[in-house]
Amino acid sequence: MTQTRARTVSRDPFFAVMHRRLGVAGAVLAVAVPFAGLLATSQVVGRVAASGISLDADASVLGIGVSGPVVQFLAGVVWGNLSSAVTFAVLAWAGILLRRRAAAHKRLLVIATVSILGPALARLARLPFFGGEQGPLTVSVLLALLAAVVIHDVVTMRKLHPATTAGISFAIAVSVIFNAIAAAPVGLSLVRWLQ
Repeated sequence: MTQTRARTVSRDPFFAVMHRRLGVAGAVLAVAVPFAGLLATSQVVGRVAASGISLDADASVLGIGVSGPVVQFLAGVVWGNLSSAVTFAVLAWAGILLRRRAAAHKRLLVIATVSILGPALARLARLPFFGGEQGPLTVSVLLALLAAVVIHDVVTMRKLHPATTAGISFAIAVSVIFNAIAAAPVGLSLVRWLQ
């Protein structure tokens, strides 16, 4: 589709109305997603403990291709999910607030969506040919999707859009901070408390 044709389609009243209507539903969903993620995360440690697995056991007993103490694995899951929820909430709502700035709106919503793909990718990584949850699949796919946003900016604008820079920087910063907390005593303490 040529650039002229794309502009014509995007200015079509039907598409504009449909985008606004779906946008309202999307905004409602954007509120629900982090809460649903937090609710599921709050139950994960309890489910493992209820199955009779000690938090101090080796994670290989979980049978999902992970090793190390169960408590460390669960800390990664809990704090990783918290990181995803925070990143999604902040970026999705920033995108919604900037809906009148189409370029920023689109980029922030794409980066917010990428930020919540980790748990789904981790489950796919359990398939034997992907190397298990501690293999490279999850991180590789997430970085490739973020790289696609960067490449799009460089190809179309010859520079990074400020929303791309801010969104990716925020997502990476939150991930690094929450991963550090997961490995720290306070992160492990939260997991034991959730038991």
